[in-house]
Amino acid sequence: MKAKRADLVPGCVLLNDIYVRTAQPIMTRKTVLTKEHLDVLEAFLIDEVEVEPFLNNGEPFLPKQPLTNKNQDEHISDNPLIQAYFEGVQKYKTFFQSWQKGQPVDIFSVIGFFNPLIDQFLSAPKELMSLYLYSGKADYLFHHAVAVGLMSAYFARKLHYSKKEVYEIGLSGLLADCGMAKLPPSVYEKANRLTKTEYLLLEKHPIYSYQMLKDLPTVKEGVVLAVLQHHERLDGSGYPLKLSHEQLHPYGKVIAVIDVFHAMICLRPYRPKHPIFKVLEMIYHDQFGKFNHKIISLLMDEIARFSLGTKVMLSNHQLAEIVFTDPQKPTRPIVRLENGATLALANHPDLYIEDILS
Repeated sequence: MKAKRADLVPGCVLLNDIYVRTAQPIMTRKTVLTKEHLDVLEAFLIDEVEVEPFLNNGEPFLPKQPLTNKNQDEHISDNPLIQAYFEGVQKYKTFFQSWQKGQPVDIFSVIGFFNPLIDQFLSAPKELMSLYLYSGKADYLFHHAVAVGLMSAYFARKLHYSKKEVYEIGLSGLLADCGMAKLPPSVYEKANRLTKTEYLLLEKHPIYSYQMLKDLPTVKEGVVLAVLQHHERLDGSGYPLKLSHEQLHPYGKVIAVIDVFHAMICLRPYRPKHPIFKVLEMIYHDQFGKFNHKIISLLMDEIARFSLGTKVMLSNHQLAEIVFTDPQKPTRPIVRLENGATLALANHPDLYIEDILS
């Protein structure tokens, strides 16, 4: 939908790249607008832009004077998955706020909204892989929960788990951080580095999540263990119990990979987002031995598969298109530059894909 600049608010999500007499966009599509972005739009005298009909926190965007109501209706109907995702984020936020007030987890309501959402995204992996673009600083925790749940369910199916297990692993991802509701918001919303005391408090959230779920009806042991163990690592370096290898439930090994991947590619209160392909390399090389290799390889293959033909920006600020992916080096594809030349990133270790544009 089109909206006037004066009607925009932080949390609006751009539908298209914004160019101002430049070869490269000053803002890319799916950017979650902040006050700083709005100031830039004003500085460049941009009077109107196209945005999603929902804010990144899941609430509808209601401009004072939308330029074309028809476009708004058409866009909502053309993006049912994105609308469903935003609504899911808002539902999870409502649940989380109730847990902060001491209310128990209404597991039947949670399953009732989330299983149908899983069904929708299982057949839309490309949209699923782009959900991180809608996450902003303010509501990161809620986006993270829903996205990790959906992605975990998808990769569970790719790993040939049964449909029942797919739902259980998705539920594990969704509720892994429910224990955050027992922490002071100042800890998980802090805009700079945590103190040692704050970090030790943060490390307790898997235990709180476990305690909130362990006695609930219909919640299987695998779900509860995955929630407790999603920050454990195969080499015993994780938390809260320093478990390793055979001590870890298979569900937890899936959640661990998806959780850290999504967290690293999202904008956080205390740091900018990291490029997807660089994150994959970091998980594969720097974190080798901490995560299940089969799950990491599957994640890399899926990202590479859906990136063919994608427009990207390289770390040297050149625009390019991914034209070939080597299965042996999925994070270092061959790209075609704007001048038509091809470039094999495998031969340029100092160069990487900074951002995915379309």
